[in-house]
Amino acid sequence: MTHTPGPWNLNGGPNPTNPRHYTVYVKPEGPETVEHICSVSDRMSPDWKTNAKLIAAAPKLLEALEVYQQTSPVQRATWKWHTAWYEQMTAAIKAAT
Repeated sequence: MTHTPGPWNLNGGPNPTNPRHYTVYVKPEGPETVEHICSVSDRMSPDWKTNAKLIAAAPKLLEALEVYQQTSPVQRATWKWHTAWYEQMTAAIKAAT
């Protein structure tokens, strides 16, 4: 299964035409086009703003988990690897919160 490559972006705050609505989108390199991923509004959940942030962070979260999955137990035991993993996980969590 594949997904639209990231980074996914949040429209930076509520949509000016609908302040209770966020859009998650991808802005590909090149032409001035935007690919719509999803819309989230307050009608869906009381946690709609947080949900929109989490959805936008999904590719970063997936990438962080894939890095962890591909490392060996020996690599996981080293401090150098732990530091890089921690930084990547921290960035993904920050993007989602």
